[in-house]
Amino acid sequence: MKQVQSRELLHRFRSQHGVVSRSELRLLGITDWAERTKVARGEWERAGKRVIRLAGVPITPEQRLMAACLEAGPSAAASHQSAAWLWDLVPCPDRPAVTVARNMPPRIEGADVHRPLDPPARVSVRRGIPCTDPLRTLVDLAGVCEPDLIDEAVDRALGSDH
Repeated sequence: MKQVQSRELLHRFRSQHGVVSRSELRLLGITDWAERTKVARGEWERAGKRVIRLAGVPITPEQRLMAACLEAGPSAAASHQSAAWLWDLVPCPDRPAVTVARNMPPRIEGADVHRPLDPPARVSVRRGIPCTDPLRTLVDLAGVCEPDLIDEAVDRALGSDH
């Protein structure tokens, strides 16, 4: 692997919580063979069909959420409970939630996938993860959570500087 390639790849692993998409690897010129070799050596691990994880990096909620976004494709964004968590409105959810374009794959293992008729008009980035903006997040959250949690999230949103 060339030094420039290596540097860019390391930057992506760092900025994306230890995960990269296989398509990002290809854009960096890393071949399928090189990928398989790194996995066989234990340097990288498969975190999904389309995602590679840097071995030895601790698995965090952010990493799981970023991996779900990468697995879902370039139009994916954290949404619902996951976006609300990124905006510090609710506790960390048990499963990542992402919103994707309607034509994306039907399921992502270990994540809740939402395919709205009207995709988010604006996507923000929190903790390095693409997510729905605060207003869209609250609207989405209202569709999947209990009223008490929504009230709490709205109160936190109104009291924050986001």
